[in-house]
Amino acid sequence: MSRVPVRFARPSQASVVALALAIGCVAVAGLPREPRVVHRIVPEARRIDLSRASLGELCLLEGIGPALAARIVAHREVHGPFHSVDELGDIEGIGEATIEALRDAARASTP
Repeated sequence: MSRVPVRFARPSQASVVALALAIGCVAVAGLPREPRVVHRIVPEARRIDLSRASLGELCLLEGIGPALAARIVAHREVHGPFHSVDELGDIEGIGEATIEALRDAARASTP
C-alpha cells in the first residue's frame, strides 16, 4: 500500500483540519466510559406523593412523561391510593429501572 501525501491548497487548511481533529479527540476522551446514574437524595417533605400528585407534578419526576402520568392517575382512580412506590410496577410501561430511579424522588402515602 503506497502512501500519498495529503496536500492542501493553503497551509491554513492543514491548521484547521489539525485543530478539528484535536478538538474531536479531546471531546471523545472526556466522555465517561459507562453511563453514571446519579441519585439525588430528596427530603421526604419534598418528594412527590403518588397518591395526591397532579398530572403536572407527576411529569416532574424523571422518566415520567404525560402518558405515564395519565396512567398513574388512572391507576390511582381505579385502585385507590398508592401504599408503596413499588406499586408503580403494576402500571404498563413502568419497569424496575424506572421504579428504582423514582425511589428517592417519590413517595406513597394514604390520604
